[in-house]
Amino acid sequence: MMTRVGRISVRSLATRLWTAGGNGTGLDVRPSRVAGIHTNPVSRALGELGALREMPQLVPRDEFLATAKKRAMKTEYKPDLQGARQKERKRTVEALHMFSQSIAQPLEEIVATYRRRLKRLHPFEKVVAESIIFAQERQGKGSAKELLAILADLRVQTVLKIRAACVTAKNAENSAHAREILAQTMDEVIALWDAHSHQYDSMRALGKRLRAAPVVDPTIPMFVLCGVPNVGKSSIVRAVSTGKPEVQNYPFTTRSTSLGHIVEPALGFPACQVMDTPGLLARDHPDFNAMERMTLAALQHIPSAAGIVLDLSGLAGDKSSVAAQLQVLRFLHKEFPDRHWTHIITKSDLPRVPLSEEEAALIPDDALSVSGVTGEGMESLKNAITLAVQRQGAIPKG
Repeated sequence: MMTRVGRISVRSLATRLWTAGGNGTGLDVRPSRVAGIHTNPVSRALGELGALREMPQLVPRDEFLATAKKRAMKTEYKPDLQGARQKERKRTVEALHMFSQSIAQPLEEIVATYRRRLKRLHPFEKVVAESIIFAQERQGKGSAKELLAILADLRVQTVLKIRAACVTAKNAENSAHAREILAQTMDEVIALWDAHSHQYDSMRALGKRLRAAPVVDPTIPMFVLCGVPNVGKSSIVRAVSTGKPEVQNYPFTTRSTSLGHIVEPALGFPACQVMDTPGLLARDHPDFNAMERMTLAALQHIPSAAGIVLDLSGLAGDKSSVAAQLQVLRFLHKEFPDRHWTHIITKSDLPRVPLSEEEAALIPDDALSVSGVTGEGMESLKNAITLAVQRQGAIPKG
């Protein structure tokens, strides 16, 4: 049975803690029950694309504790009890129970849900999540596994501390003593949580990053742009789609995948999705970093047409020389032989560096030339992308 004090229920606090925050869907994502794991009525099945967007959100720590305390303090006196001391003892115990449940139940459900969902993500989103978690680890903020373990332990410590206070409150000397036990216990619990504020806030920030990851729509055809760093992939996405990835004249600007849509003007809906991916370096597959593995995951686990972007101006940087680009091109052709590849040469407004006969032979004759500066070739590329996804049958599978 749901615990209730006056008109305040633990369910309402769980609903407050568990919100979809920031997914932009406007959908009702409140939990369907308090006990056990929350069931989101609009969430995708585990293993489907889009699960990252629906990761649970922790509300700010101070707000969470203040709400739990407020609910506890609204506990009413039992009218059937005689004597001020006995009434205050009973009220204090029930208030402590409400304080404990208001903290422990929602936290237990969120920790359990994170653990469950992170284990059963779609293969592409699994790599995206690992990359986001790894980036947070490098900042010294802990991994998801570590942070969730700390929150689970914090829940246990909270429950044990309040349970011990309930035993003391049952034997309070007088009404004032009972009220003192309640206030002191709440202060001690808040101090305990303050001591773990860094971990709580880090988990909250991690959840926000996971929910902000690009969401692949499994119903819209996909086109993935690949290539070495700093060859103009992001400029293409900005030019042909609604996507707005960062564009800078230095390598490794793109550190995650980003998405845009090519909208069919006559119909007003997206004809396909275009994904910008982190650059691949010319090196052995086992040496790829988390960003490069994200690019490979997009190609491996999302049915799509794909484009290889080349910059023959010689201005892409040492790690993105023409030789390095052609090495990556050969790797992608070999790794994904059944993929329909569109070859794109960027920066057509700049002169090309001289190529050896061997290098020139590797440049596909049907490569499209485009310029992010002048816009040359972008409309033709947009049409080529639309045709490519139709030929490939590039509908992602949720």
